[in-house]
Amino acid sequence: EHTWNKLLTGEVAVLNESRSFFNVDKIDNDLIQRIQQGDIHPSAPLWGKGELLSSASAKQLEEQLVNTHPDLANGLIEQGLQQDRRATRLLPTGVDYCLKDKSLKISFSLPSGSYATSVLREILNF
Repeated sequence: EHTWNKLLTGEVAVLNESRSFFNVDKIDNDLIQRIQQGDIHPSAPLWGKGELLSSASAKQLEEQLVNTHPDLANGLIEQGLQQDRRATRLLPTGVDYCLKDKSLKISFSLPSGSYATSVLREILNF
């Protein structure tokens, strides 16, 4: 639904490069500006035991998605995983590249816990 980089009503917003989050009851211009600047990010649940922290339309979307994969969701719960949340996007910094003789060299920095291979996959799967 192309909502990975937009706030929904009831969203759980994550502070950039942090595990801190807050619930979004009402989307205002300040929150829109913060998301555009990369200060906050939408989040998604890592499924497991526990209640969704989202509400309203964000919670409806998350429940709809998890209900399409009940075996997977139940398997994660049975394995003892606890529900958690992660940002749905990350913003690499210090991005640079050099193309020389059909070789591409890319450099960038990521927050701790991020995977460069995931970023490269997104860049190369344009």
